[in-house]
Amino acid sequence: MFNQTANITTLKGVGEKTAAPFFDKNIQTIDDLITYLPLSYIAYSSNDMVDGSNVILNGVINSPVHDFSPRRNLLITNFTITDGETTHKIVAWNMRHLKFAFKSGDSVSILGKYDQARNQITLKKIEEITDQVHGDNIVAAYSKINKVSNLKINKFILNAIEASELSEDQKQMLIELHKPTSFESLHNAREQFKRHEFTAYYKKILAMSFDQKEDIGFAQQIDMNVINDFKQSLPYSLTSAQESAVISGLEALQAPKPMQSLMLGDVGSGKTIVSLIYALAVLNNGGQVAFMLPTEILAKQVFSIIQQLLPNYQSDLLVSSVKPSHKKLLKARLQTGSLDIVVGTHALIEDDVEFSNLRLVIIDEQHRFGVNQRDTLVNKGQFVNYCYLSATPIPRTLAHTLYGVIDIINIDSKPANRIPIETTVYAKSQKKAMMSVIDSELAKGNQVFIITPLAYEVEDLPLNDSLSTYESFEKYYKDKYNVGMINGQLKADHKDKIMNMFRNKEYDLLVATTVIEVGVDIPGATTIAILNAERFGLATLHQLRGRVGRNDLQSYCLLLDESNNAESKERLKLMETIDNGAELATLDYQMRGMGEVTGIRQSGNEDFKLFDLQQDNHLAEEIINELNKE
Repeated sequence: MFNQTANITTLKGVGEKTAAPFFDKNIQTIDDLITYLPLSYIAYSSNDMVDGSNVILNGVINSPVHDFSPRRNLLITNFTITDGETTHKIVAWNMRHLKFAFKSGDSVSILGKYDQARNQITLKKIEEITDQVHGDNIVAAYSKINKVSNLKINKFILNAIEASELSEDQKQMLIELHKPTSFESLHNAREQFKRHEFTAYYKKILAMSFDQKEDIGFAQQIDMNVINDFKQSLPYSLTSAQESAVISGLEALQAPKPMQSLMLGDVGSGKTIVSLIYALAVLNNGGQVAFMLPTEILAKQVFSIIQQLLPNYQSDLLVSSVKPSHKKLLKARLQTGSLDIVVGTHALIEDDVEFSNLRLVIIDEQHRFGVNQRDTLVNKGQFVNYCYLSATPIPRTLAHTLYGVIDIINIDSKPANRIPIETTVYAKSQKKAMMSVIDSELAKGNQVFIITPLAYEVEDLPLNDSLSTYESFEKYYKDKYNVGMINGQLKADHKDKIMNMFRNKEYDLLVATTVIEVGVDIPGATTIAILNAERFGLATLHQLRGRVGRNDLQSYCLLLDESNNAESKERLKLMETIDNGAELATLDYQMRGMGEVTGIRQSGNEDFKLFDLQQDNHLAEEIINELNKE
């Protein structure tokens, strides 16, 4: 991104041993390192002395720094500090340097967590006061790098920024992202970084000349008898919105130029079945169809639907976990034309994937793919029709500019027989009430999702993670219910096995991260409980909510707000009364501000680390207008 392509081993004092754990996280270059952005931020306050709060205290050590070792591999250090009015007890775990680095009389600034029951502060970080100290402190928290502390990651990155050949403005922006001086300056740095990312992205799109695609194409001959027979074979009737989308798409396929469409429909509106009708129209003309999805779980799910609903056509699945021998056979069948439909992930864009007669590309959750990835698949044929699917609406002009889309196809309603999902926000003190709902649903034989913001524990970030939560629920429901766990860091075949077990009701409760956010269909699940709900955007919460309510039973979305923050509660309360993704996305944009920087960063697009094509489309339009005036 910043053209700092030198290997991190070129940094002073960094050898292969130091670099090894960073290499394991695919951090190879200085550019990779300085843009390894914090997963979240922890705010330490000097005014918030409530149990479990993160606090910052400035004062003078007024006792000896004493340590003792109650058992092997455990060292506890105790001392007290005073701010002139109150003396505070400090306890530190396995910080062997403290006794030698600090003594009574030293002026220090400490960060820690307040334990009201013991009336003490558990130390996280301590620094000698050498200049003016702010009343608040914001600490960056990174996704875990093996055997490297959060503090060392931060220091390593800051040293790399200082040693880089970037402009002073760029350095200052990056320093602010990794070591913020205030929430306001952090917010501004994030906006600046997003501008940098999107500007580069937009220039890349202009260079690819989306608007110069050939107007001449291959008009599909639509046999409405085939289409109507297919619709009659479905176990349900299409909604009027789906019927309208079918007509719009078929008209685009019959035009003498390639279909270039974006299908917008809220969670559960039925975009997949409409796209299958487009596929049927092309297949009936002898063309091949490719479906690309962001995860193997979703790819296998769509493949299963295709096998069930389009059994007369040859279909196969191309994902990374497929055996090499089968991949070779599959690719050969695509080349000869004996394979009609292929469903896959990023594996579809590999160089050796060639088609005999590719006529239609369907890309679900298109914002999860980079512009190069989308374009690579479309360019594997001539005059290829394409339709992107998305649950979050974007303006027509932006869709045209970013995706080369000519037509917007809207599915603006959901099946009428869907029972509204009952959504409730719970404060931290109401966790027992939330658990009673979960207990009740499990007792009825229904299944439950538990969502956490983190896969595994992150140093200094006091949030729920899937592993610890899984262990807690497994202990709680021991010998009563079967508990499973899934997150994005598990191997693909392991994730698929777990999801299949959950779908087959071998698990009653599944602890998961947002890996299950999009499209996963578990008809037996009636309840989804989202821990640390305050850390998610409303659009993401709405997507997660869509994982339940897929049967004729009453379903529940339980949002646990663990922030003790009035603004957070107000924002989450919108979920209780609004069930429209577009409306929630707009409100979330209006309400987001300084508070968004403490949320979990979850980028799903290879082109961006911070910018979000769905949530930041207002910024995108602004940048496009600015660049077009130049």
